[in-house]
Amino acid sequence: YAAYLEHPLLKAQALTYSVTADIIRSSNEMCKQTSRSTLEEKETGLQILKELSELGLGSRLTAAVLSATKLMQKASADNCTEVHFLSTYPLAVSGRKCLLQSMLECGSMGKMDEQLATSGFVETLLSTMLPDAETFLSVDRYRIPLPFQPYNNTWAVRDEAISFLKILIENECRSGVGLGRIGGDRRPLREEMVRQLLRHRVVEKERERLWNFKAPRLH
Repeated sequence: YAAYLEHPLLKAQALTYSVTADIIRSSNEMCKQTSRSTLEEKETGLQILKELSELGLGSRLTAAVLSATKLMQKASADNCTEVHFLSTYPLAVSGRKCLLQSMLECGSMGKMDEQLATSGFVETLLSTMLPDAETFLSVDRYRIPLPFQPYNNTWAVRDEAISFLKILIENECRSGVGLGRIGGDRRPLREEMVRQLLRHRVVEKERERLWNFKAPRLH
């Protein structure tokens, strides 16, 4: 980390999220084909998902999110967020959300849900990112590119955690399955979410945080 020197791999990393998400989505669609003419495509899709699952994408996404969070916190403290995020942040945030969504769409196929549940992803969101009411992304000395404008003057780390949680919750709601085992179906990611919510007393701490700060921007 160098305060006033952008890391040369930031843009490549931001693009990698989206590319990986596209590969997962395409493979997942291939696996859903049912006609005989697409049997080969289905087998190919399953093989690709198997290869991707062996990469440990859950742990890699967690590590990437944690690394981005630490970079944001350091850059904000050093008042140099424009160096590291002005050109790459919108692409990176969008890519990370797309990658998470594509992994959730696979569900148990490729064991993507189990990887997310055991990777520490949920705990990172609830214990590191959501409580961050200090890291404020603000750029005012440069011309602001249009894609960056929605993120400027925001609690970026906290907001990204909320966007991830929204994706997780919406995915679980679409599943239509209750907590734990119902009809033999186990939901490891949902169980992990409940476990971490209770462990870190998220509801209680969020209530206290919003009450103490009394700032609409934290909502």
